[in-house]
Amino acid sequence: MPNGRAPASPPPDQGPSGTPHRTDRAIVLIIVVWTIAITPIVSILTTPVQVTTQTAAITIDPNLAPWWELTALPRIGEKIAREVTAQRQKDKDQSNQRPAFNTPTDLQRVRGIGQKTIRRIAPFLHFPPIIPSEDNRTPQIPSQSPS
Repeated sequence: MPNGRAPASPPPDQGPSGTPHRTDRAIVLIIVVWTIAITPIVSILTTPVQVTTQTAAITIDPNLAPWWELTALPRIGEKIAREVTAQRQKDKDQSNQRPAFNTPTDLQRVRGIGQKTIRRIAPFLHFPPIIPSEDNRTPQIPSQSPS
């Protein structure tokens, strides 16, 4: 003690040589490793997936699907999906056995669905086969008997 004072000790967050403690280094290392590990996951989760006709595994029957299933179709939101179900109910009330929609173009009767939308949703739609009735006036949907 040349001047009568005790030597200055390093701050509490540093070791005796003035370098950061091992725990500080470990925390920095954990943050760096976490950032490197999480970056590809975030990239995968934020990349939009485009569904094409080649990747469409499921199709929807617009005569049977509830409105929330119809919203899975491209360019169909809740409002148009509810319009489809309303049109379907209206057609069902007018003709007992016939389905409301037999082809994709039949959906153009729904307000908000035009040719462009039909082209985009057609690959995702399927319709029941129509069998003509005995009197050839009203087509019938084939009935499915329980197994």
